[in-house]
Amino acid sequence: MGDEKDSQDDSVFTQLSEAVATNPDDPSARFNLGLFLWDRTGEESKQKAAEHFVIAAKLNPQDANAFRYLGHYYSKVSIDTQRALKCYQRALALSPQDSESGESLCDLLDKEGKESLEVAVCREASGKSPRAFWAFRRLGFLQVHQKKWPEAVQSLQQAIRGYPTSADLWEALGLAYQRLSMFTAAIKSYGRAIELEESRVFSLVESGYVFLMLGSHRKVILTHM
Repeated sequence: MGDEKDSQDDSVFTQLSEAVATNPDDPSARFNLGLFLWDRTGEESKQKAAEHFVIAAKLNPQDANAFRYLGHYYSKVSIDTQRALKCYQRALALSPQDSESGESLCDLLDKEGKESLEVAVCREASGKSPRAFWAFRRLGFLQVHQKKWPEAVQSLQQAIRGYPTSADLWEALGLAYQRLSMFTAAIKSYGRAIELEESRVFSLVESGYVFLMLGSHRKVILTHM
């Protein structure tokens, strides 16, 4: 079985290499060969892949995909954080909806403790595209962390459009509503989080607390049964 797969891989590699040899200035041929090499194990393959991504990016500077994979190469293989940041930033500038580049860029900034830059990146992407749901999600969580409740509500509501089954988002939205004393909305959001994941202890406890504040003792008992 392994031999058969190796044979198929060799055949695909030959085809992709021939495509590059025939059209060396075709960015998509370069990118496809790079992608094939990237998926192979070993640092040498990743290095060769990166060489093709560099050429693809030069031939077509509008291709976000090449910059995303270069970002991956510099962040995970050759460990050059500054170059990785630049590549991810370029990918996002071209495609604000690119959640892979966005999350990777923000993870790098988070590791370096650059929260304000992380917020700026998310604001820029979400400002460019209402479908940059990853940016709204990340921004919403950061705003909850910073206790910026009205802004958090807006960001989390938009994020939920892209990730409607994320219990984390519903729970964070419940907390933001609760802090703004919007208790009915908080209970609904916590309730949705619990529907999605029954083991949501925080949502269970906080929704019980909200019911208690509102004087709904019977509902408190039902919630905790």
